[in-house]
Amino acid sequence: MIHFKRDYRSLSSYISERDTQRRKKQIEILEKVFINSFGKTVNFIMYWGAGEKRRATKEDIQAILFVFGALKTIERSYNLKCDLIIIFTDTHAYLNGYSHEQTLDYFSDIIESLNIVNFNHIKMSDLIKPILKEEGINNVNKLIDNIINKCNKCENMNSLPLPRNIRFEYMAKSAKRYSKRVSFTQSHSLIFNSPESSANAYIQLNLKERIIVKEKFQKSIFITYVSEAEDFLLPSLPIMRVFSVRKGFRSRPWFIKEEME
Repeated sequence: MIHFKRDYRSLSSYISERDTQRRKKQIEILEKVFINSFGKTVNFIMYWGAGEKRRATKEDIQAILFVFGALKTIERSYNLKCDLIIIFTDTHAYLNGYSHEQTLDYFSDIIESLNIVNFNHIKMSDLIKPILKEEGINNVNKLIDNIINKCNKCENMNSLPLPRNIRFEYMAKSAKRYSKRVSFTQSHSLIFNSPESSANAYIQLNLKERIIVKEKFQKSIFITYVSEAEDFLLPSLPIMRVFSVRKGFRSRPWFIKEEME
């Protein structure tokens, strides 16, 4: 009989699920996967976005180390190996109107840290190339431009086929805060006519991406910072919802502006 060094409290300290019952259920699902993977490798994937920062900050590094700590805890507790692939959502950065050069500089800094902890990485723009062929487009940015134009023409947001628990108003407020295509002080040839249109475009892009990601990483666990209300945007995989920079902290590190000293 195999005996595991289960460290429930240690694993639980990384899980950000607020509801006690959902937290317990999530850990039970993960634990089942881990136990069945004794002596094997468990694959994880995770989205990593970009905001206004050109360089990585200490919060980014802390967030990477926090995930690293979670995976090491799993390895020790369940006698298995963990592999993580970070998916850089450069598509979301373009959708939000962030500078391509700035985004690349930021991701380059993150990659340096990922190399230290042996995490792999890939860009979302490379993953979703099959969509381009399906839609007869040869450029990822053109695909996103088409989504923006389509969403600007959508007048009734209440007609969107969204889950009942989706907080669309919250997503619109988030778009107003983070999207440079909503802020009319920015010089973009293509802008959103409202925060609601921006939120809608974010939803439409994610719904396309989630299908490709699920097909590519069918046997992986998805690590995320987002709340349960946004799960419909994620690939249909087992979810491990974690804190970001430290226990109790849920903000996405790429949106934290403080620079490293």
